[in-house]
Amino acid sequence: CESRLHLLLLYLRRVLAFDAQLAVQHGSPAELISSSGEWAAAAFPRPERSTPDVAKAALERCAAHQAYLQALGQQDKETAAAAVAAGEAFYSANCLQIEEGKYRCPLSGKVFRGPAFVRKHIDNKHASKLDAEVAAAFEPKFKAYFLAADARVSA
Repeated sequence: CESRLHLLLLYLRRVLAFDAQLAVQHGSPAELISSSGEWAAAAFPRPERSTPDVAKAALERCAAHQAYLQALGQQDKETAAAAVAAGEAFYSANCLQIEEGKYRCPLSGKVFRGPAFVRKHIDNKHASKLDAEVAAAFEPKFKAYFLAADARVSA
């Protein structure tokens, strides 16, 4: 039974970067190793970093993690909306009405009967340019993820 407990604690340390002594989940395994060492024994307390109220520390860490997940969820929603808007803006910018029933793709100069045909043409022939426009909408997401992770680790 004790060996199983040690295996579970080792799993928590290696996979989830969780320090069972302090009830703290670190941001990464490297952070865990730098703060407590690779082979810190789970059964021995560390007086230099002991927390007086482990339950309180665990609750604070859980609250920080929940706030982190909420921030990521909100950022995902905003990014999805921005990506759709960027794609639609690209389609509308590259579908010019010449006259009634004639639409031009300025990227290739071809003329089509309707905007749906221009959109299909853009999807087939200019997908890389469309993908680049949509990818630009994801850049703020990466910065927000970085800042949210930094706030979670420092909490």
